[in-house]
Amino acid sequence: MAHLDAYYIYRIEGNWNNIPHQVTGLLYNYHCDSFFEKPIIPHENTNPNRVESLEKLSPNLYPPSFWITDSNNFPLGLINQWFDESENKISIPSSDGMSHTISRLEGRFQNQLITKALSTVPNFLIADGHHRYEAIKQKRYTTALPVFVISSSQAAFQFNELCFKLKENTNIDCLLSRISENWLTQCRIDEADIKINFANNTWGLRLKENDRKNANIFILVYEKLKQINEITSIKTSPECSRFDKECVSVKVVHSNVSHVIQEGVSGRRMPIKSTCFGHKPNENILQHIAKAYSNDSMLEGALS
Repeated sequence: MAHLDAYYIYRIEGNWNNIPHQVTGLLYNYHCDSFFEKPIIPHENTNPNRVESLEKLSPNLYPPSFWITDSNNFPLGLINQWFDESENKISIPSSDGMSHTISRLEGRFQNQLITKALSTVPNFLIADGHHRYEAIKQKRYTTALPVFVISSSQAAFQFNELCFKLKENTNIDCLLSRISENWLTQCRIDEADIKINFANNTWGLRLKENDRKNANIFILVYEKLKQINEITSIKTSPECSRFDKECVSVKVVHSNVSHVIQEGVSGRRMPIKSTCFGHKPNENILQHIAKAYSNDSMLEGALS
């Protein structure tokens, strides 16, 4: 039988966009009443209806939530070493072109060291799984939420596109002037902080230096767009189809994980589906672990 509170080292690797890429993290159960509980930072807003629908489902059906930390206390070097030395690796079939491999930590001292290391991490940012976490938190389930935690230094990160529609008879050139007024300047595409696409045309805009310092550009752009009367129905991809010819899309180019974490710590949340992090755990990994280690315990509870 597998231990309910076991840790698994989970490595995802392969060629991503023809570039070798590797992510190594920890897969384990997060308990709301854990003795080493640290602040869990939801950096995006959630849809209450989605949270409510998840509350009606068993947490056993949730795929792992994906968390990151920028703390140097995350034991990345140690888990990489243990993974490379382990003899109990199991490969998980995947259709995403990446290799997914897990190794359960068997030694008591290993589990103790990981628990101690996690207790020194000041916070965790939810990269994916905000609705699952909110459902668990509100219901205070006795079962736990399976999470995959990595160092932010490994995170592939980008903002989703902002999409919005224009009111009738709005001139795109006038709109660009309104958007950029006082805080943006037009520039070459390869120097842009944001790129605006409409009717097969692309414009590059760059923040002025006074707005650049410590700015979470996505939130800054979103809040500025909300102030423009000619703009309506602001959404984020994939909430809004980027192929809608009537939509203007705004792609934020620059920012980093640390800025996102800082905004989350301060309590500011982005719109739903603002960010995209990679590489995520395989959706069916819990079933593969259950089959490999313990058919019974995985189906009864959470990650074991």
